[in-house]
Amino acid sequence: MARWIRLALAVVVLAADAVAFLGWPFAAPAALNAVAQVAVALDLWLIDNAAFPGLFLLGLIGVALLAFPELSAGILWLRRRTEPPRLRVSGPYLHPDRVERHYRMIVTNAGGEIAANVQVLLRGIAPRPRYAAWRAEYPYPMSRATAASGHEQSPCNIGSDREETFEMIAGWKSAEGSMLCGNLDTKADHPNPVEIEDDERWTLSYEVVADNARSVGFALDAYVEGKTLVVERKPEARKLRHHLDPRRLRR
Repeated sequence: MARWIRLALAVVVLAADAVAFLGWPFAAPAALNAVAQVAVALDLWLIDNAAFPGLFLLGLIGVALLAFPELSAGILWLRRRTEPPRLRVSGPYLHPDRVERHYRMIVTNAGGEIAANVQVLLRGIAPRPRYAAWRAEYPYPMSRATAASGHEQSPCNIGSDREETFEMIAGWKSAEGSMLCGNLDTKADHPNPVEIEDDERWTLSYEVVADNARSVGFALDAYVEGKTLVVERKPEARKLRHHLDPRRLRR
């Protein structure tokens, strides 16, 4: 309610300011009663005495102050709608499911346009898993947690300020007591879990790609702690930039 009141006041001030600067566009009616004549005379007096550049500028400042929240919000909204898609990644988020531990990442489109054909690809695992059946046929498209059956690995479109959840890896204990990791080999026709030994520590490298957005890379560390699979996001390595004077390099 306060928002509409501010906008109405801003419109009134702007209209009065325009009249004060440009003048009253209509002739004063001749046949008016005494009250109306006094009101018109007062109004014209205010207009005539306000027709100064200084008061005009003060009126514009008043309009800007009254409508500042709405103007700034409108500018931000217009900017967001016209800027290209920007992909952001958050997680991993743990989703326990009975004996399994699922780790998922959320991809958000922080831009204004729709991000087309978004995928999360597993680019590599270092060091290579000791499990002999691991085929390492990179890249592997990660499954969408909310996709319909049969379309888990298909690309998706993410609208502005929308998000999509992707399954990164899942872990559970086998009947023999070893730790198995699922949802990695998404190219197999049937579930093909990979065994991770207690002394192994993997770094899984992922990349979020889209047809019309800049790709985003991230890495996860996976290891066994106790009797569970633990997955943590690997801190991004920041490049150090050294600004050297070329004249010093000649010495």
